Amino acid sequence: SPLSSLKTLSIYFDEEKYSEKQYQDIIVQKTGVHHHSFLVTSSEFNEELPQVLEAMDSPSTDAINTYFISKYAHEYGLKAVLSGVGSDELFGGYPSMQQSVWYNQVKKLPSYILSLSEYLATDKYRKISFISNKSSNGEYLFYRGLHDARTIADILDADEIEVHTKLKLLSPVQWNGEDHKEKASYLEYNLYMQNQLLKDADFMSMWHGLEIRVPFLDKEFVDLVHSIPSHIRFQSHQPKGLLIDSFKHILPEVIWNRPKQGFTFPFAIWLKGNEWAKPKNKMEEKYYQLFEKGRMSWGRYWGIKLLQYMDH
Repeated sequence: SPLSSLKTLSIYFDEEKYSEKQYQDIIVQKTGVHHHSFLVTSSEFNEELPQVLEAMDSPSTDAINTYFISKYAHEYGLKAVLSGVGSDELFGGYPSMQQSVWYNQVKKLPSYILSLSEYLATDKYRKISFISNKSSNGEYLFYRGLHDARTIADILDADEIEVHTKLKLLSPVQWNGEDHKEKASYLEYNLYMQNQLLKDADFMSMWHGLEIRVPFLDKEFVDLVHSIPSHIRFQSHQPKGLLIDSFKHILPEVIWNRPKQGFTFPFAIWLKGNEWAKPKNKMEEKYYQLFEKGRMSWGRYWGIKLLQYMDH
């Protein structure tokens, strides 16, 4: 195979719901690359967690996966690797591109009605209250915010009105266009990708002496993609449709014609068996119980634990 000298790696889990090994194996067989798969277990997660926390220079809910892939790339003998960061932001791979249409209808409601969503039982629906903040920041928090203002106030032992005031004082991202999906893409690209994904990739890769390169963020490529009309770039029927159309004649259909599965570990399972994750005070106990009952996502509870850890 002409690709046999290309070294690739992937991660898989015993927990089949989260593992994509069957799809990874298909690509390896199709391309003939020099590949190695690494099994990550809950026991290794428990063992490595102190190093993960030490490697972080600021709290992040999305850096653990990058820690492990960088660790294994280093063990594999690689000095530089290619990452696909930027493809979701540029080609509409995130749910926010579809949610933006709904967001722009709902934001027309009076702010006091939107604020009532803070009293809903499920935490992800309480984020609807951010839509009452009519700026781009409110839209981004609706897509990516971990907690609603009431929960933030509780975690910080602050006044809820003060939290709302502080959020409204943040300088909003400037957007002059009219296309809703373009704006969602712009927010993902300029806030989530630049402030979280690239930062996480930088400190986690450097911790393992690895360099991560991002070909999707080549300036000329980004300029070219931005010149493509929105209705072509963000297809409603197929996330990242333009990118898939470019490769569907090469890739087996089972690879691209399936629901998006993010680079997600079985953290919801692993955290429940991890000693560090156990609650250490009354505030953490309250949210740990919600997490155990499935009423709070692992990422939101992990964010609370990280904040407490970094604060002390």
